Amino acid sequence: MKRTKNKLYFIRGATTVLCGSVLALILLPSVSTAQSMNYEINRLISSVGRNGCTFIRNGERYRGRAARELLRNKRELNENLFATTEEFITKIASASATTGEPYLVRCRGQEETEVSEWFTVLLEQFRTASEQDQDDT
Repeated sequence: MKRTKNKLYFIRGATTVLCGSVLALILLPSVSTAQSMNYEINRLISSVGRNGCTFIRNGERYRGRAARELLRNKRELNENLFATTEEFITKIASASATTGEPYLVRCRGQEETEVSEWFTVLLEQFRTASEQDQDDT
């Protein structure tokens, strides 16, 4: 009788560990994806107003910290509207919610470009560099 009880406790314990492990494996990719998205968005926002680039919103020019702060605030207010970095670019960081005018960026020696295009190119560069770094390790 005692052996049967011990087996039952062992089976219950093993089942609990197995279920917990499966659950962790299911949830792990979404946590990793969220961390990756946050990292990418932070990098995009950090690039605004640097290297002689000016952010233009509704005809008004923003430099450095003011431009980054504007996008950070807009991100925080609208976190429930995007689930990927690409959605952040298209839904949050591309145009004024009030006027619908696209945001622009003007970098030294270059023509004005819509922020959506600029961010998309930067995102691709980040991802390519990240993949190359992983291949090197």
